[in-house]
Amino acid sequence: DVYKRQISGISNSFTISFDLKNLSTQNSNWNSILSLYSNNTTSGNGNSLQLQFNSSGALMLYNKVGGETSFGGANTGNTSSINTGLTSADLQRNTWTSFSIISDLDSNTLSVYVNGSLAGSITEWNPQSPALTGAQFGSAFGGGGHALLGSIDINNIKFYNEVVLPVPEPATTSLSLMGLAALMMRRRRA
Repeated sequence: DVYKRQISGISNSFTISFDLKNLSTQNSNWNSILSLYSNNTTSGNGNSLQLQFNSSGALMLYNKVGGETSFGGANTGNTSSINTGLTSADLQRNTWTSFSIISDLDSNTLSVYVNGSLAGSITEWNPQSPALTGAQFGSAFGGGGHALLGSIDINNIKFYNEVVLPVPEPATTSLSLMGLAALMMRRRRA
């Protein structure tokens, strides 16, 4: 199923965060996971950001691919992409991965965070019409050849009308060491 919604009230900097879990045994050719739209559009190829896998299997956030206008209405510039550092094989089955996409107009940056850590940014980010007007999970461009080819679960979808930096997830090793230290302190007191 495709989740598609019109959005209102987000007209400047914004943050979208969500958790994704791979439910499929398929490790390649997933195509599009998310599309974000501007300029009163809610689908189609123009005025969009797309989180999708490229032909090499890398998960990328594209600010428009092709000959139409990019997010915010620019016809030139603003056509960069951000490599998230993930591939379809990295999204292991039944494991949650957290994403945050942040459009910060005060610092002119578009950033992607994966599990609370910065994956990449576009600098000199300056969309002409920065209002977020639509979101679609599971397919980009209204489907046309970019449909999601696999099964995913999306949870904790949040839209903010401001920059909200994600909290990095603690490493398992750090938590284990803290637990061991607490246990040793407890044993000393006993």
